[in-house]
Amino acid sequence: ISTGGDKVWEKTFGKDMDDVLNCGVLSADGNYIFAGTSFNKQSGYYYWWVLSVDKTGNKLWENVYGGSEWDACKAMVATSDGYALAGVRKNKGDQDKEMSVIKISKKGVKQWEIPLGIRYYDDEANAIATTSDEGFIATGWSKKDAGPNKQIHLSKLDKRGNIEWQKTLGGETTDYAKSIAVTSDGRFIIASVSRSNTKGEDDIRIIKTDGKGEVEW
Repeated sequence: ISTGGDKVWEKTFGKDMDDVLNCGVLSADGNYIFAGTSFNKQSGYYYWWVLSVDKTGNKLWENVYGGSEWDACKAMVATSDGYALAGVRKNKGDQDKEMSVIKISKKGVKQWEIPLGIRYYDDEANAIATTSDEGFIATGWSKKDAGPNKQIHLSKLDKRGNIEWQKTLGGETTDYAKSIAVTSDGRFIIASVSRSNTKGEDDIRIIKTDGKGEVEW
């Protein structure tokens, strides 16, 4: 759309099955990158789906990653040499969903992938941001057992995808992060949904941590 809200162009992408775009960013050259999930009818699996289009909506390239009973990219962030994607994977044969980050080049070539969260229990990433050291901070939720409760999960990665630290917050009932921002002094602001310390209804909870994930307020 234009700055005045008028539609400039509209395009449809995807195959003949379920395709969903969950996020998008502007590339350094002024094009657009979108990411989400795509279902492949032949394999019966879901995939992380990344789509690049130019300024007039023409497709430049697309790629898929993973492939399992439920794979979905939930967030992405642009980097100097490509993009970092965050979401959920469920590897073939596993019983649990897994928080994951995938780094790709500007043309969509996968450079690395790292599973996060707590092994053997469900996890999911909903947001990712870059940090001042060229690394990444990803957040979402994880489970510490097979019960219904969720806790906010924070994962700090270096630029090569090595895990520097992981933290969990809340979890008395259900807490999960929806987005994250990095402050100018390297701290983190987390927007989350919480049922801890409530009467059972969802509350908005804003959390600020230091650069190591320790809660400040």
